[in-house]
Formats: sequence, C-alpha cells, structure tokens
Amino acid sequence: MTNDISLQGLFVRTDEHWVANALMRLHVTDPDDPRPIALLGIVTRSIGVKEGLFGPGVGVSLFGNGDAIMTRWAGLVERAAAAFAGWTTSLDAEGVVAPVRRRHTRRPCDLAVELRHGDAVHMARVRDASEGGLFVSLGGLIEPGEVVRVAIE
Repeated sequence: MTNDISLQGLFVRTDEHWVANALMRLHVTDPDDPRPIALLGIVTRSIGVKEGLFGPGVGVSLFGNGDAIMTRWAGLVERAAAAFAGWTTSLDAEGVVAPVRRRHTRRPCDLAVELRHGDAVHMARVRDASEGGLFVSLGGLIEPGEVVRVAIE
C-alpha cells in the first residue's frame, strides 16, 4: 500500500526492512487500468514500526523507467492528486498542481538548525537532506518568498 506518491517517487507502507540504495521493482495497480505499472526505483529510506509517524515503510525514488512507463505513472499521480483535492478532472491541465522535482536522493537525518529572517529566529530540525536541498520541520509559518538564513548547529 502506498502512503504518498509523486512524479519522482513514492512511500510504500511495509514492515519489511530495506537497505538504503537497494534497487526495488514495484508493480503498482492503477484502478483505471487493469495492467500493473512495473516501476524500478532506489530505496532512499527504510522506517521501522517504532521510528515515527511515517513508518513503517520505505521511501523509493523512481529510477531507470522508460517514457511509456513514466507517462502511465504521471497519469496515475495526476488523477490521485485531483481525487485528493476533491476534483474529478485533471488539475495538471489547469496548471494548478506543480510536480515535485527530486533530482537527488534524499537522505534521512535529524539536525538542529536555526532559521533567521529579519529579527525573527526559529529553531527547527532538518529531517532529510540531498545535494538539491533540505526538508526542514518548523513549528511555525514563514511567509512564501521570505528570505531565510539557515545555520546548522
């Protein structure tokens, strides 16, 4: 069972432990198409039963899939996003849903960070990192477009 999906990957609920960077073959069932979608991906993280809110399961970054497979996958992701938002038609055609771009493998971590913008200081945690960016868990909101200085302790 998937927990979440995007154009570049998915989180699969399972109690099996997988090693990071392991190659994984998945056969995903599309409710609108009887043919399973055979996907190839790389395990980016494995979370055990007692390790937090997301677990148990594995994060998988899709890799090495052909254009035809990725077109079918993108159609499924698009319909899932529309259904989640309560729409019955495609949101992508209207430009409402922007794809999540994950060009680099994300690595789970737990680092304390200090975010500064203007005179405000927020303490936060980096939950995963890659060559392309950070996922920062923050207790409050920062306005979109706000310039933030990040200091990792």
